[in-house]
Amino acid sequence: MIEQDRTIFFKNVGRWMKLSRERLSDKNSRCTQTKIGNHLGVTFQQVQKYENNTNDINLWNFIKLCEYFKEKPSDVINTCNADGYFNVKASVPMTNEEEYKNAGITEDQAKK
Repeated sequence: MIEQDRTIFFKNVGRWMKLSRERLSDKNSRCTQTKIGNHLGVTFQQVQKYENNTNDINLWNFIKLCEYFKEKPSDVINTCNADGYFNVKASVPMTNEEEYKNAGITEDQAKK
């Protein structure tokens, strides 16, 4: 059970990384794996491995990445602990209720 939870968590971290990177990209400026790698002090291949769940990101790089994306590590951890959260990629913003449902949690669980 713990190994399965660990696998799900790091798979979701990789998805979060990729979605966050894509969200920062626009027509004029792309947020590339190279830019992320430079910020973390790793190669773009390592970032690719994080995103594809081939390698687990270490705590220090995770914290630096959260700072880069301007997100609180605790929020990202709580989101990544929910299996299936990143399986739905919405093209329009979701309500809190929809986000909780997709994450498989209640509003009370999200506030903990």
